[in-house]
Amino acid sequence: MLRLTTIGACLCALAATPLLPGTAGAAPLPVVDCITPSGTADGVWQVYFGYVNTGGQTTVAFGDDNQIVPGLGFQGQPSVFNEGSYLRVLRAVFNANAFTGVSWVLAGSSAQATLASPRCRAGATGPASDVTTQSATLHGLVEPEGADTAYLFNYGTTIAYGSTTPERRTSATAQVAEPLTGLLPGTTYHYRLVASGSMTTVGEDRTFTTPPVPAPPATTTVVQTQTVTQPVSAPAASSPPPAGAAAAPVLTDLAVIRSRPRARVRRGATLTLRFTILNRGPATATNAGFVDRLGEGLRLRSARGPAGRCMGRTVVRCPLGTLAAGRAARVTLRVQLIRAGRLSDTAVVAADQPDSRVADNAATGTQRVSRAHPRGTR
Repeated sequence: MLRLTTIGACLCALAATPLLPGTAGAAPLPVVDCITPSGTADGVWQVYFGYVNTGGQTTVAFGDDNQIVPGLGFQGQPSVFNEGSYLRVLRAVFNANAFTGVSWVLAGSSAQATLASPRCRAGATGPASDVTTQSATLHGLVEPEGADTAYLFNYGTTIAYGSTTPERRTSATAQVAEPLTGLLPGTTYHYRLVASGSMTTVGEDRTFTTPPVPAPPATTTVVQTQTVTQPVSAPAASSPPPAGAAAAPVLTDLAVIRSRPRARVRRGATLTLRFTILNRGPATATNAGFVDRLGEGLRLRSARGPAGRCMGRTVVRCPLGTLAAGRAARVTLRVQLIRAGRLSDTAVVAADQPDSRVADNAATGTQRVSRAHPRGTR
């Protein structure tokens, strides 16, 4: 309680810091872009900050002049600021049950987000209903704040999704629903809501599982037999499978192999993580995707896959496209080590096809980082 009170008082002081008007050559000014619920019921909100820089490119190092208060969690905080107006350059969170808001202190000014800040034009993924062996209904919440907003659902058997529902539009807050048909029985599907207005917001990934086809009831059949003597003849050719019989699925076998951790790495250094994604077949993998969830203490500097730059800062997503059997793709991440201790990340690969061995679809790496500052990055 003492800690909460102290931080709350600090927030009040920050809120009193005036936001100075921009002038030529002035320091960059922080601004609040918007806030949106995190999708949970515990009072946590996500805040998107930005900045306006009327001067030339400048650097403001992390520390007293560039910090998040109370700093419950944030990603993408910059230290280099280009000239111009930039929204959503970092995301922070705060718990409205414990704090009145969260502030970004930058170069002597501050911007504070509270529940009174503007809401993001956002989409939040809801639950699935009416799930049968071959169908389901997806739900979500769209908050367009009066602006014309497009929305749709991504869905598929992996986190690469691969299928989308028709695009709809709304300009009013709405609980939306979309039916799915043609699903496979006994299969787990991933889905998410994507809403695009003045910004694009991707809802959280959720899943549902279709029930399997029930087995037919057991029956007792009485067979009458009769012995008939026939001349010996060549064995009959095997009959083709009956029409409509389900063919056995053709499986793929994706695997992710990562570079080994370094023996000695110091805090502040930049580390290169290399991943090789193999398709051991026999099926071709389509819509293959790579996802790496960076743990605390790792700040992404760059990410590149077969299709070029990847998306995301804390959860990095790299499309791999089509990967034929026996082929490989490579992903390279450069991360800065901003904390000492054991820092870890987890990489996962998936595709549209079922995988014959999922144990090698994920790889977690742990790097030991010492507290001493490096003399230079590596």
